[in-house]
Amino acid sequence: RTDEGHLYMVMELLTGKPLSAVARRGVQLAPERVVAIGCQVLKSLHEAHTQGIVHRDLKPDNIFLSEIVGEPEHVKVLDFGIAKVLDQSAALTATGTVIGTVAYMSPEQCGGKAVDARSDLYSLGVLLWQLLVGRPPFEAEQTVAVLLMHLQEPPLPVAQAATPGLVIPEPLARVVERLLAKAPDDRYASALEATAALSGAMAGSPTTTPSTAAIPVTVSIPVTAAMAVPAVAPRPQTGTRDLTPAEPHARPARARPRRRWPFVAAALLVLA
Repeated sequence: RTDEGHLYMVMELLTGKPLSAVARRGVQLAPERVVAIGCQVLKSLHEAHTQGIVHRDLKPDNIFLSEIVGEPEHVKVLDFGIAKVLDQSAALTATGTVIGTVAYMSPEQCGGKAVDARSDLYSLGVLLWQLLVGRPPFEAEQTVAVLLMHLQEPPLPVAQAATPGLVIPEPLARVVERLLAKAPDDRYASALEATAALSGAMAGSPTTTPSTAAIPVTVSIPVTAAMAVPAVAPRPQTGTRDLTPAEPHARPARARPRRRWPFVAAALLVLA
């Protein structure tokens, strides 16, 4: 209240985006990411349920992925505008009134029956199914048809509905299947119990981690003109060479000295 008597409301300023900006049609999230988001939603629901409050309108638009240092997807559950207080003396709606978003409503909501905390767990099951598959489990052109599907038709198993390339661990598929049980008694008894089941669904599940082992690779490198090594051409021969090895210790032959005594004898006769 201001000094002038005006009433005002203080709200938290959030930075991030709603889950609806991520959960677009045809977009399938990794199971690890779905579990991380789902567990945080369940913790928020547990806080509300312990205060006797049922959300009744859990959907992607009401889940906010806020950006906090060290935690890029800190989940906030918003819009408790149609939340129901679990106190008969403070009931917000009359019996038989249908309130909520049809695609995410529990069977008891669709039938106009009394709801409790387990109704929110069903809505979360619808949400998890959608995040893993890329679409809600029940779709029809007429709203009444979707209501009847929630009441009567079992959803397609999530592992069967997902794209073949996306491997959904069996424990996670069982958690989603139990959350989507038609009867509230067949679901988890509380958000706390569902949190334990969901957080343990990925334990021991194989993950697709790229191998770091060295892989032998054969590389073919073309030899360009710049890279080629020029061949050495043989040197031209200018004459004939005798390649016969010389005999060991061979001495070159000496020219025979010319005999000069006939000329000397003739000279002596002339002088005489």
